[in-house]
Amino acid sequence: NKKTLELAPKQKQKLTVTFSPTDTTQKDLIWTTTNAEYAKVDNEGNVEGVADGKATIRVTSVENTLIYDECVVIVATAPPVES
Repeated sequence: NKKTLELAPKQKQKLTVTFSPTDTTQKDLIWTTTNAEYAKVDNEGNVEGVADGKATIRVTSVENTLIYDECVVIVATAPPVES
C-alpha cells in the first residue's frame, strides 16, 4: 500500500496488499527485507525500524514469484513529522 515508509527505531507499521482481481483465491505471500539490520518484516507485513538506515521490503506471491511489490523503508532516529 506504500512505496516509501519512514520509521524511527523500534517504531512499527503494517503494510497491506490489495489483490487484483479482488476475488483471487491465491493470496499466499512471502515478505522479505534487503537489510534486517535497518528494518525487519514478519510474515504478516508488520515492519519494524531497527536502526538508522534504509532497507527495501518486498512482498512476493508464492504462486508466481514474478508478481511482487516493494516499499523502501527509511529508518531515522527523528523522522519528519507528517502533516
